[in-house]
Amino acid sequence: MNDNKYSFVSARQRKVQETEEKTSSEIRCPHCGATVCEDDEICPFCGRRLVSYCTFCGAQMEWSDSECQECGAPADGIKCPSCGTLSFRSFCPNCNTPVTKAAVRMLEVAKKDPLFAEAVRQNQKKEELEGRLEKAPADETVSIKQELIKVTDNLNLTLSQMLPPAGSTPQEQRNYFSARKFAVTIKNIKQLRLCWICNYCGCAHSHPSECVKPYLGGKWEYETVTADHTEYIRK
Repeated sequence: MNDNKYSFVSARQRKVQETEEKTSSEIRCPHCGATVCEDDEICPFCGRRLVSYCTFCGAQMEWSDSECQECGAPADGIKCPSCGTLSFRSFCPNCNTPVTKAAVRMLEVAKKDPLFAEAVRQNQKKEELEGRLEKAPADETVSIKQELIKVTDNLNLTLSQMLPPAGSTPQEQRNYFSARKFAVTIKNIKQLRLCWICNYCGCAHSHPSECVKPYLGGKWEYETVTADHTEYIRK
């Protein structure tokens, strides 16, 4: 009798189980035949609707319906007026532009939300401190870092308190958070390799092999480049 209270599964058995679980959660898109997850509302390959309800408002729809009888959204989606992306949501998935009247109304509500206004203020303060930290002398960095940690913690707390009203549908919850996105600046710092400085004569080469005596060694010279890009806070 095996007294071991633990049950062990071989790597092969585990792989088979994972494959079976993955297969059971996949279906075929009825429009293009691609393999998609059963939880997908929209086919990621052909962009067609996979569910029998409106992806904009959640109302039931017939497959033959050309538009939702509840909100009037077309079954074939709405092209974003800003970037041209075909959207099956009230907010464009690419640029977050509102594409339905419900989205526009939600934006107006968000503008009056004191929690959202506070989150925007805290994020602005955070970016201000990050900018100061980059240029601050060594004797000031500790105090700035401490203040930055405090502001970041407060921002995270505010974001955790931003919740849609109880009883909201999945579509209403999605619209709630989409209307409360705000831009943040992400700094990407890269080290760009410029040249190889050889120990033989101190000359700059594009590669060590260009030196007549590369076995004497040398070092790479680098340049630090900071590139900013904008992303959006997402719940």
